Amino acid sequence: DMFVYRLAQQIASNLVALSAPLDALVFTAGIGEHSAEIRRRTVRQLASIIPTARLDEERNRNDGRASDGIISQDGTWPLLLDIATDEEAMIAKDCLRLVHQA
Repeated sequence: DMFVYRLAQQIASNLVALSAPLDALVFTAGIGEHSAEIRRRTVRQLASIIPTARLDEERNRNDGRASDGIISQDGTWPLLLDIATDEEAMIAKDCLRLVHQA
């Protein structure tokens, strides 16, 4: 419960800094990418702040695999996404860049 609360709190604090409407909420990396339950509870926690966000339960259960990463219901705003990451590849690319700069 505390994890979801803190995650929703961080998302909400970032919304305040936006100078335009939120287009998408992206869940990614370890827990965000692989935990349908955390995504569901987080969207529910944000309901009073983003009341139009609607999670598609089947898409969410399937981690967005059959829907190009989209886990929100069709026609709702903002778009809710589950996007895969490859942290190891990014770390390797950054290391190579730093080595070549030295």
